[in-house]
Amino acid sequence: MASTVTETPAVADEEGPILDARTILEDFGLTKYEIDAYLALLPLGIAEAKDICERSGVPTSKIYDAMSRLESMGLVDVQQSRPKKYMARDVSTAIQRLQRKKEQEFQTIKEKLPVLETQLAERARTPPSESPFWSVSMGWDEFVDKHLTKAMEAEESYFAVVNHAAVQQSASPEAVERASETVEAIKENVRRQHVDFRMLVVHEEGAFETAEEWAIGLIGEGGAPTMRFTTQQTRGFHVLDREGVILLIENPARPGQTLGSVFVTDKELAEEIHEDFEQLWREGRKPKIEAEA
Repeated sequence: MASTVTETPAVADEEGPILDARTILEDFGLTKYEIDAYLALLPLGIAEAKDICERSGVPTSKIYDAMSRLESMGLVDVQQSRPKKYMARDVSTAIQRLQRKKEQEFQTIKEKLPVLETQLAERARTPPSESPFWSVSMGWDEFVDKHLTKAMEAEESYFAVVNHAAVQQSASPEAVERASETVEAIKENVRRQHVDFRMLVVHEEGAFETAEEWAIGLIGEGGAPTMRFTTQQTRGFHVLDREGVILLIENPARPGQTLGSVFVTDKELAEEIHEDFEQLWREGRKPKIEAEA
């Protein structure tokens, strides 16, 4: 009767997912048979194919292909005798080989990305479709992943109305961190593309200094001319290139809390909302750092 491979205990990484040797080896591209054979060989040290089959349960018709690939990946050495013998390489050395192989694969893919981007861009329709398009997100995480990331693609202008209190109520610390990463990418795009960016921050009465500190921390002191503040309560929205609009949806059961968002591509709607933004901007209060300059 074939003995079974003893599995290593699973552990949780810093972010929570359960990890074990089998899962990680799968991430490196090993198949089930290859993993079974390798995990069976490790405690044996040196073994013939029949011994590995007996311990792992890998069919004899599959074992030689599996061992050949393990050799090519630098995990085992092969003695070209009759029958062949296999030796598991030092684990540290094997891991280094896996790492180098993965890095080489990534570098190869990375070098192809500009070509991929060019060819896909040639296929993509450059001007936006005249037909309106919309999509919905639910919750803060989806808003960031599906809709806020669209601001990273702005080419000419990006105007945002952000409700300071709603952000504080809606976003967990983890969500804020994810949003911060997206904001950094948006800021980089604004600098690189010379995008006309302006942000109006809605805040409660008496909360100007708190909202200003938050906005400066988000955008930076150098971005003071791009921000204004208002106590006029209005729902958050974003206008991208005067063609796309992101509308924040408020939770009716919890006023001030963001429930989700709607993204719409509609030039007429975008222009109408942009006019509202300009009115709010003209009436908005400058940050102290700019007013005192």
